[in-house]
Amino acid sequence: MITAWGSGFEGDWQPAYGPWVEALGICVQAIDAEQLQRTLGPCGLPVAQLVPQLRGTRPKTPDSPILKRDDQRLRLFDAVVQFLMALAEEVPVLLVIDDLQWADRDSLLLLRHLARFLVHSRLLVVAAYREPELALNDQAPFIDLLPILEREIDFRHLAIHGFSRGEVAE
Repeated sequence: MITAWGSGFEGDWQPAYGPWVEALGICVQAIDAEQLQRTLGPCGLPVAQLVPQLRGTRPKTPDSPILKRDDQRLRLFDAVVQFLMALAEEVPVLLVIDDLQWADRDSLLLLRHLARFLVHSRLLVVAAYREPELALNDQAPFIDLLPILEREIDFRHLAIHGFSRGEVAE
């Protein structure tokens, strides 16, 4: 099993797709070059936008037609989903996206897009967030995501409470 982990950045600045850059980078490093080329297939160029390790490993292809921002985002989302689904066909994947309360809007949209394809795959996504910090960051785009996910997909919400000071010391 491949376990890939990415997390949101606390504070005022959230790098675009920050959790995905981390998690996809781990996926890329976890497999050999032949398996990487096979699982990337035609989605390698869009995925390379998020994974620096892939830049320069793909053959040069003609430039894509200029697309609107939303069309470019959809193409990127589809490429990430195709890559993760192809990888999960070969080896089960556990994808952990942590600190969602700090994630940027595009990262959350990518999570929402991926969630629609999980039903029949060997890809398990664990998305974690800290509820008390949501109250501090009431403008977080994550607040809008939970009700949408509840309507669109089958998921389980598990409340895990932090340790007390005594438990931490112990």
